[in-house]
Amino acid sequence: MRKLVFTFFAVLILQIHPLTGFAASAEQAVAGCVACHGDKGNSVAPIFPKLAGQNKKYLAKQLRDFKLHLRKNPTMEGLVAGIDDKTIDTIAAYYAAQQIQATPTPLPDEDEDDEDDESDSNAFSNTEELLKTGHELYLSGNLETRVPACSACHAPDAMGNPLAGFPSLKNQHATYLVATLKQFREGERKNDSTGMMHMSAKRMSTAEINAVSTYLANLK
Repeated sequence: MRKLVFTFFAVLILQIHPLTGFAASAEQAVAGCVACHGDKGNSVAPIFPKLAGQNKKYLAKQLRDFKLHLRKNPTMEGLVAGIDDKTIDTIAAYYAAQQIQATPTPLPDEDEDDEDDESDSNAFSNTEELLKTGHELYLSGNLETRVPACSACHAPDAMGNPLAGFPSLKNQHATYLVATLKQFREGERKNDSTGMMHMSAKRMSTAEINAVSTYLANLK
């Protein structure tokens, strides 16, 4: 219900501040983003990604992918449909210049409905063990299951690679990261240019996804 309310107000704001046909100011450009993504890109609801501090090239690509239906999300596809390229660049530059705020994240619940991951239930005895596993996965991967190190693309400090367009992951909501990795794992999301995310995520257990996501959300 909350998501529907957010979407309604986002669409309403876009109607008040039409973006089609001109390069909007930063304030106008992001007006329709605030309802879901929060003030200056620090979303409160963990299902919506934080945009603050994300690199410009990555943000612009995601918006264009939504517009071209290369990344699927009915709400986002509708919101960006009438936005021109200059406004997309304005939105990306605005959020790239903001400061992300850390949101401490507790140990996430296991997905009880995922039959393939029944062995992952209660995989960690405490949060310290969860964060340690996430740290090791992020920096070194898992040699036994051929999960590559996340740090190879997203940098050891998890700030991403702006030139390559690889996103920053530091302090992103764990809930959003878990959902995204599962989307890549199941092939529901396919807009990474090399398919690397699908190849990596499909080798990860739900426990590993939870661990690395929680580690990144709590990274200092």
